[in-house]
Amino acid sequence: MIWRKLVEGLMRDAFTVDWSELISIVSKSWVTPIKTFILRYVMQATVYTIWWERNARRHGEKPRDIDCLTKLVDKYTRLKLLSLKGRGDYYEDGLITWFGAQPNS
Repeated sequence: MIWRKLVEGLMRDAFTVDWSELISIVSKSWVTPIKTFILRYVMQATVYTIWWERNARRHGEKPRDIDCLTKLVDKYTRLKLLSLKGRGDYYEDGLITWFGAQPNS
């Protein structure tokens, strides 16, 4: 659900939740360099966040809902894209690309 909320707008017709298809997509260049970077980063951040939440629950912390976890991954992504500003031509439009792919934008 987190993956769908975050990248369905970015991937459009190529959207999938099938693990082997995702690995194939993120293993090669995809559409544009910035979209490739965003897709890879969001995948990494999503996996990390789910792992982190799992560990928190195993250690007795209060569970967070899907919306909270989605906002957390979105925040990680925005901060990463902000940190890349000035690093090259195709990174400059990273936040614009990210905001344009979000249904809430």
